Amino acid sequence: MVRRALVPVAGGERPQSVDWVRQIASSESAAFGAHTFWHLTLLNGLLPKSFLPDATGTLLTPAWSITLEWQYYLIAPILARLVFSGSGLLLTIAVAVLGIHFASVWQNPQLAFLPAYLPLFLIGIGSYHFHARFSQSETAGPASGIVAATLVSAALIFNWRGDLEKALRR
Repeated sequence: MVRRALVPVAGGERPQSVDWVRQIASSESAAFGAHTFWHLTLLNGLLPKSFLPDATGTLLTPAWSITLEWQYYLIAPILARLVFSGSGLLLTIAVAVLGIHFASVWQNPQLAFLPAYLPLFLIGIGSYHFHARFSQSETAGPASGIVAATLVSAALIFNWRGDLEKALRR
């Protein structure tokens, strides 16, 4: 069992972070073996709150991003092919919309669930392929920079991050 010392705060008030750390430590102690297993597989970000509470915050809290990257690397070859087929692109967009809509189920406590971050990965995939296709072309000119700026602008205009934050507040 992992024990963490809490330092008393002057004035008797505790910051919220103390309660958060206490909750994470309690979850970690209650199911240490399960947390260890899911962290070792790097799939702890796939687990909903109802399955293993605080799965992305235990053992090594900053590692929530590693599970997100691992999810991407597992499906990247499939995703790259889907993006360039008509029905595959629609399927990918549908998964991204559902991921954002149901993100609060996977915020455990950090959000490390790939479908919720899929729009950002799609922007990266799209900009890479655009650059690879047109950067060697003599007619490309400033077009690659314009497209990159358009992709970033689209993400800002459609307020992808704001939609995700709204979904997490539900």
